Amino acid sequence: RETLWRIAYLPAKDNGGQLTLRWLNKDEFVPSLDNIGWETGHVHIMRDFTQSASGICLLAGQVGSGKTTTIASALLELKGKGRSINTLEDPVEFDLGIIQSSVVTQKDDEDLMFTYGKALLRHDVDIESHGEIRDKKGAMNVCRKGETGQIMFSTLHTSSALGIAHTLDEQMHVPSALIAAPNLMKLWIYQTLVRTLCPHCCISFNDAQAHLDDEQRKKLNHWLSEQGDLSIKETMRFKHPDGCEHCNEGEKGRTTLVEMIVLDDEDRLFISNKDYLGWSKALLAKGFKPISSHATLKIKRGHIDVFSANERVNGLLSETSINAYQQLWEE
Repeated sequence: RETLWRIAYLPAKDNGGQLTLRWLNKDEFVPSLDNIGWETGHVHIMRDFTQSASGICLLAGQVGSGKTTTIASALLELKGKGRSINTLEDPVEFDLGIIQSSVVTQKDDEDLMFTYGKALLRHDVDIESHGEIRDKKGAMNVCRKGETGQIMFSTLHTSSALGIAHTLDEQMHVPSALIAAPNLMKLWIYQTLVRTLCPHCCISFNDAQAHLDDEQRKKLNHWLSEQGDLSIKETMRFKHPDGCEHCNEGEKGRTTLVEMIVLDDEDRLFISNKDYLGWSKALLAKGFKPISSHATLKIKRGHIDVFSANERVNGLLSETSINAYQQLWEE
């Protein structure tokens, strides 16, 4: 079949360089929201958003974290239900059977996405999706669309859902008053992809001990003590260091880890005041589940290896700064 690739080149010393290829249309079919690795509650939150009258949903994550696939899954559910849907992408990755415009921006036409977005105002769009937000103009364009009474999707690069506020305000210079405007920003999502364990060769907690070094055992025991329930050892699984004929070094495929912020007026007040530390505590107090919690859930189920998850999730196996300082002079 015809394949689509994005190629990036970076020159290096001694006439060398680095070439990175990303296969854009690797997946032939768009999965449903029920099959992208989210929990049932995550799916309900997304469907509640898509059934609302207007507002903005922003998805954050690293390159290749499944953001475009998630939006495609949401749009696929909305297709054919009486609302006009348009996307502006750089470039189009999935054929969703809706109006999709490929806006491949170059250095000399960096305002092309903005121009297309402005043109869509004349087409009475109900649901719109823009490619990655890269600068203030793109961010302001997304905010403008959210204010015109339509559902709006877009993506950006941050390391957490909370980081979306700081990125928009401090880095892209979107006024905090606009970010915190009533009923504008409704749903912020951060997600990452983690390799899943091979069901044919994954090993138990006890069998894994022989393959762990001292530092891994120390981190694992500390993590277990934080869980407060040692019975999870029975369900935990680890990748086999040699793998088998069905996998690559004990793992095959990937699953999504996600955290969501359903913004309310309390959240908007913290954003307006730029009190991000206070906001973090307030979110946890009312039930917000950080991505580390989703990782822990899938570790307990035996779906992912705790050390593989730690490579993708900040703070999963990390110790406190006090413990870090105490071990500075250990021999």
